Amino acid sequence: MEETYTIKALILKRTDFREADSKVILYSPQTGRLELVARGAKKQGSKIAAHIEPINICKVMVVKGKTFDYVGSAKIENSFLNIKQDLNNMYYAGLVVGIFLKLVVDREESDAVINFAIISQFLQHLDTVSGYNPKLAKNAFILKILDNLGYKPELYNCAVCGAKLSPKNNFFDLHRGGIICHNCQQNQNYCYGAPDECVKLLRFLHEKSFLEIGNLKVNGETIEMMDNLLSKFLQYNFGV
Repeated sequence: MEETYTIKALILKRTDFREADSKVILYSPQTGRLELVARGAKKQGSKIAAHIEPINICKVMVVKGKTFDYVGSAKIENSFLNIKQDLNNMYYAGLVVGIFLKLVVDREESDAVINFAIISQFLQHLDTVSGYNPKLAKNAFILKILDNLGYKPELYNCAVCGAKLSPKNNFFDLHRGGIICHNCQQNQNYCYGAPDECVKLLRFLHEKSFLEIGNLKVNGETIEMMDNLLSKFLQYNFGV
């Protein structure tokens, strides 16, 4: 008799598998990242097909098999319908899910509860808070998930000499993994200017809740600069 268990999970990705089946990558606070086969999901009239679409939080029964584990049943708990009806929010939700997929490891259970909470909170606020800035939310998510995984860029002390950062003349060093002071700035290839407003914004997004971030007023130029720095950091260090 096959072993079964039930988990709460966020559907991250669904792909075709075999003639009538799908493969589903999901993330659960109980198991971390998990890949399952959904048998018959591509058949017309499949009872689980709509439930295992990306950016759904579902209650999933997992059936353990010899070669693959399978989706025994799935029932949506939150479909984040408001996100899916807004193309801009859907774009940013897709970006975050893609980043999350790259950063979390198969069946890595450590910190899975916090990882799940971070991405769930991001989606919840994007779905329910009117006027929420998705670019700020995306970068807040990046900083929070990197922190929980142990990869957060250094934002408070020089990443080279360790001295507390003073205002002005600081740089974001991709190779060193964070902000460095002007005395330690040597490698032009991986360094970018980090104005005080940009550093303050990075710190705010890291420290504050998603709810507090939703009320933040900041000029567009600073947001773009911060977004560019974090995008370069992810590309350089994780290939995202």
